[in-house]
Amino acid sequence: MTGGDLLSKVRLLIGETAQTRWTDPALFGFLNDAQRQIAYEIDFPEATYQIVTVANQREYQMLDVVKTLRVYMIAPGGVQQPLPLVDISTLEGTQLEIYDQSSANTQGQPVDTPQWLAQQPQAYPVQSPWVGQFPYPTSLPWQSSQSGLRRPVSYMRGGFLGIVPPPAAVYTIQVDCISSPPNLNSNADLCIFPDGFKDALCYKTAEYVFVSDRSSQAENMRQRFEAELPKLRSFLINVKGTMPKRMTPITKRTFFRGRCY
Repeated sequence: MTGGDLLSKVRLLIGETAQTRWTDPALFGFLNDAQRQIAYEIDFPEATYQIVTVANQREYQMLDVVKTLRVYMIAPGGVQQPLPLVDISTLEGTQLEIYDQSSANTQGQPVDTPQWLAQQPQAYPVQSPWVGQFPYPTSLPWQSSQSGLRRPVSYMRGGFLGIVPPPAAVYTIQVDCISSPPNLNSNADLCIFPDGFKDALCYKTAEYVFVSDRSSQAENMRQRFEAELPKLRSFLINVKGTMPKRMTPITKRTFFRGRCY
């Protein structure tokens, strides 16, 4: 599906088959807005990018994406250690009204500082003494002790990705995400969305056109667009033909099996 395919249908919807009121560049601008809106609505398309770490640096500039899904630290020996995404409130214990500033409990760290900020850089993969013994939820505040570290995590601060503990050497961070779709600027440009997204893209683009014209047709196109969204969400599930569709219960015993996580 090309930009020209989409533009042809948009022009039929708005009743303007030639460039009179609306030029191709203007319609491509609305079409690119429609692409981004669909990416926000249904979490598509998925992409991956990588960040090279700097020794002892905690935070790294992220790309502009719709959603961050998974983060891994790639370390020597083929290791790809998951870094579950948490937030700073969790790391500091704000949600539990702890407001951690207990860094001095660990020898050699500054006083009156949250432990996650005072945490010293480590070599990856970070080996936690708790792995294989019992679960350690990532929803708890960051704590470390002389006996060992908890599992590493990541967090987002503005447009930066933070890693706790910071890497002590040069590694590669892999970020799986929902990317912002590439812009369409000409009739020949290929659209990243499959053909089944054509109606939704064109309806949303036509909605933007009619909103600009203060036309009552904008509401009609909005309703048509929203009617397409359940179909697209269903497509994303069905396209994964071998993905389990049934509910799988998790018991406490599941987590206590030997080295199951």
